[in-house]
Amino acid sequence: MGNLVLRPRVETVAAYDSRVRLDEATGDSESDVYGEVLAGASLENLPAVFSLSADASYGRRYYVDYTDNDSEFYSGGAAVGYDQEAWRWGLSVDVAKTLGYDVSYDPETGEGPSSILSDEPSRQWTVQGNVGYAIPLSDKTFFVPGYSLEHYYQELENNESAEWQTHNVSLVLNHVLSERLTLLAGGFYSLQTNDEEDGYIVTVGGGAQGQISDKTSWAILAGAAHFDYDVSGTGEGGLLDLKFSWQATEKISAYAFYGNTYEPGYDGGKARMVYRAGYGGGWAIATRWSLGGQVLHDYTEEVGNGTSLDSYGGVNHFFSAQLAYNPTRHFSASLRGQYVNDEYSEDQKVVSLSVGYVY
Repeated sequence: MGNLVLRPRVETVAAYDSRVRLDEATGDSESDVYGEVLAGASLENLPAVFSLSADASYGRRYYVDYTDNDSEFYSGGAAVGYDQEAWRWGLSVDVAKTLGYDVSYDPETGEGPSSILSDEPSRQWTVQGNVGYAIPLSDKTFFVPGYSLEHYYQELENNESAEWQTHNVSLVLNHVLSERLTLLAGGFYSLQTNDEEDGYIVTVGGGAQGQISDKTSWAILAGAAHFDYDVSGTGEGGLLDLKFSWQATEKISAYAFYGNTYEPGYDGGKARMVYRAGYGGGWAIATRWSLGGQVLHDYTEEVGNGTSLDSYGGVNHFFSAQLAYNPTRHFSASLRGQYVNDEYSEDQKVVSLSVGYVY
């Protein structure tokens, strides 16, 4: 199982938020200053046959003027995985209460961001699993059948909720053209269930993934899809997934991604096509200083008719940047700015200063 490593952490935050409250009738917003305190811990094992990880944190936010907005926030999760020889599988469970948008993206794994439904405080539960087995047809060609599942539930403050299950079955042919280039082709069947709006998507496509260097990678996947939903009806569409990660120098890195996917509707609504594009980068200015920035664009429309969903207000834009200082390997401090342009008439601007300690 490898050696287990436990890392407790604490963090304090002081922030200014230009849109703590919003009067939807007039469009006017109210600003405030708040502070946060957080404690948590992460657990993981060093490289071994099975990968194990867990993380938990709990915090509270306190406002200066609008104290009735004070609230708790938390997150917890655990994951186990196996990636040896021909087998690969994983299972993870996560629960969280968030007080705003979650637009995180990990350029190393290409995972995220999660569904963006609202900036309201919400509770989320997610269960994900996957399994795949590589069947060699030759030294450079592999046939990989796989299965994955996701159960997603989000409960908003206004008593609306989003819940769906997705089951995916895939048959992918991988051909290793060279040490740094692999070609892919296959078919995918996705079954989505969500109260009245059940449906399935069949996709046929292909693409390629490769490495320009040991620290620079890219992937492109494209396919033609046919969908059939109980409420939204049937139709066809194209799917595209692009990922690029670039380590320009030892101190400068950049990434970009684009993708669109089908998601079930929620609260009785129709199924949706979600488009997301993002890019960002980092710069290690000095030994203890670093600068980073991220941009995300998010757009949602009803499937079949291309109509923008009014509740999303067309394209949402998220911008953030941070300057970090790490005097030691345990202590860190960062100054962060965030700008949100969404369906509300008043944009949101947040500036925060955080100080943390990780054992």
